[in-house]
Amino acid sequence: MRTACRNWSAIRLLRQIAQTRSSGVKIGRLSIVFLLACLLTTRATIAQQETDNSGSSQSPQESATSDPLQDEDPTSVLVPKRIRTDRDHDRLMAATLFAHGRLLYQQKKLPQALASYQRAWRYNTAETTILTDIVSLALRLKRNDEAVRYAVISAERNHSDVERMRRIAALLRQQRQFPRALKIYETIDQLHPADQLDFNYISLQLELGKLYFLTNQPASSAKTLETVKEALSDPGKFGLSTQQKKQLEGEKGATYLVIAESMLLADKTKIAKAMFRESHRINPDEPLLAFRIARTLEKSQQADKALEQLDTFFAAKTSSQGIAPYHLLERLIKQQSQDDATASKRNLEKLQELHQADPKNQPLTYQLAQTQTAQKDYAEAKTLYQTLLSEKPTADAYRGLISIHVTELQDGLAEQPATEPLKWSAEQIDQWKALTSQLAAFVGSSGSLDPLRDELTQKIFNNKRFVSQLLTQLRAQLDLEVAAEPQAEKPAEEDSDTKKPAGLLSLATVAALIAVRAQQWNDADTFFAKALEVAEEKPVAVFEVWSLQMLMAEQFERSAAVLQQAISHPSISNKRSFYFLLAGAFEMNHQTDKALVAARKAVEMSPKLPRIHSRVAWVHYHAGQYAEAEKHYQGLITKFGSQYSSSDTRD
Repeated sequence: MRTACRNWSAIRLLRQIAQTRSSGVKIGRLSIVFLLACLLTTRATIAQQETDNSGSSQSPQESATSDPLQDEDPTSVLVPKRIRTDRDHDRLMAATLFAHGRLLYQQKKLPQALASYQRAWRYNTAETTILTDIVSLALRLKRNDEAVRYAVISAERNHSDVERMRRIAALLRQQRQFPRALKIYETIDQLHPADQLDFNYISLQLELGKLYFLTNQPASSAKTLETVKEALSDPGKFGLSTQQKKQLEGEKGATYLVIAESMLLADKTKIAKAMFRESHRINPDEPLLAFRIARTLEKSQQADKALEQLDTFFAAKTSSQGIAPYHLLERLIKQQSQDDATASKRNLEKLQELHQADPKNQPLTYQLAQTQTAQKDYAEAKTLYQTLLSEKPTADAYRGLISIHVTELQDGLAEQPATEPLKWSAEQIDQWKALTSQLAAFVGSSGSLDPLRDELTQKIFNNKRFVSQLLTQLRAQLDLEVAAEPQAEKPAEEDSDTKKPAGLLSLATVAALIAVRAQQWNDADTFFAKALEVAEEKPVAVFEVWSLQMLMAEQFERSAAVLQQAISHPSISNKRSFYFLLAGAFEMNHQTDKALVAARKAVEMSPKLPRIHSRVAWVHYHAGQYAEAEKHYQGLITKFGSQYSSSDTRD
């Protein structure tokens, strides 16, 4: 019994030491070693005394014949009550990793500790307390992107810190992640005490109303903002001070505009009109108020009164609202008219009247040009588009003018039999030159046809006969061949801009882009070669566009040939990007050995860029050499894994 008591005392002593360390009290390592030494010495002394006592109480014969010592409590096999599930294993792994992270943290190995915490959370995503440690440690390491990512997850799952949830929701709103921000704000709203109708509550309703509006939920937005409207009209009811009311109103009464727009979408025109007037009270603008009132009257089917308000706006000769007032004008005239033809005629006449009074108004000029195009008055529309381009070139004006040229030339082409040689008038030849000139000016320097947008691009390329003739005209203008079609008696003079090297470069580039889109590969190479010729001592951009266009078109052999030409060009000193692209072209063409040579050459030229290094690993991976790929990706992590400030490196 005495031995058991002493053993229990030893165990209690060790437990006290462990509890003392876990409570935060520091105990030196030497102190612990000293205590353990004392404990072991005591146990040894006790054991010796018991042996001596036992020996003195037994005869030699009894000692020799006694049975071996047996444990007083024989062990038994522990049988688990239930089989451990995969979820149990995950929780155990999470606990182990988190404990390991704590140990690393105490050892000041902070990056490793963070990695261990993150792995722990991935094994047990239900354990939200881990997220708090991850966020704080990530911020300490200045890994802000990671901190924000985990903070958002924490705010969505852990509702214990409402203030932090507000900050995260505001951050998400700034990042335009509206649905996620809305979800957090809705949770905050549910947690808010029902009897606390104060400034914080109204601010929350305002944020909710804005987010409902931004996520296309006008009914919910209007319902939520009704409370904000009530608070602004009766601040005493909600205990709002003058300063708090002013803060809620926003800069220049912006909150009233939000409420008005929301109510207008929800067909609550009376409230919308009142809110527009409140905004005007804070930031007076009579023409703008008239336009906004006209919008509410349109919703109420009061076209006559709406047009009166709109005339007030037009009289101010302002372009502050873009083309929206002219779209409203068109809708109001349709409300008044019996048929579409009459409405279209009235709308055109009104726009012409307005334009005559305000010819410098660009949105008005553009809307008039579009209306005339819709009514097939191409001559007037072209004049207006050309006016816009001469004053302030815009993508919309370029697209509008190019579309008219394409329409007229396609109509002219359709009138000519496919079995006979084409004949173009002097006017049509001028129009071909105008079309190619506008294309060169608009997309020639962009290296892509994307600025044309899908509708215009399809309009051009869905007519194969037109594309063929367009390429023929481009070849002739670039002196790549003699035009097969007979010219007019008096050819028009060449556009002076296209005679300049810069103009020729844009023209040759757009010709090449059109040929690539039409899958005329030989023509594309010819046009790019012409662009390279006129690029003189600055060929890099031409080679980049040429090689990338062929690469994206899956013409890998052609792309590789272009890239090799670029690498050997005497005017190009920085060849890194070309080797990088060449590795991709070779590998996509199933030339892995050549791809690896090119990729390693790129690494030699830029040993500090992780994206360049990644090309070697990618080549191995694409070739199915997974062991080598894994080796190189591990090398990337080892070499660049600590560079957390660069998003490019993390990608």
